[in-house]
Amino acid sequence: MIIDKKIVKKILDLSALELTDKDAEILAVQLSSILQHMKVLEGVDTKNVNPMFFGCEEEASTREDKVEVFDADLIKKENPYIEKGNFSVPNIIVGEE
Repeated sequence: MIIDKKIVKKILDLSALELTDKDAEILAVQLSSILQHMKVLEGVDTKNVNPMFFGCEEEASTREDKVEVFDADLIKKENPYIEKGNFSVPNIIVGEE
C-alpha cells in the first residue's frame, strides 16, 4: 500500500496534529516504507513458532503491594485544585463540549 499525502493529511486530522507540506511528504514516504517492511514480514512462515507473551524469557520482577494510608483531609487542604471536595484537574482535551 502506498501512503500518499492525502492519507497523511487524514491521519494528521484524526490525530489533531499539524505538519508542514514538506514534513507530510516525508512522513508519507516513511509510512510507505514501514508498510513495505510489513509486507515482507507477511511472507515469513511462522507455523512452527510458539507464541510468546514476553520478548524475553526472564521472569518479570515483582514486588509485594503495600497499602499506604494518606490523610485525605490534609491532602485536600494542601491542594489548590479542590472543587466540591474532589480533586480538579485541567482539561487537556480540546474540542467540542
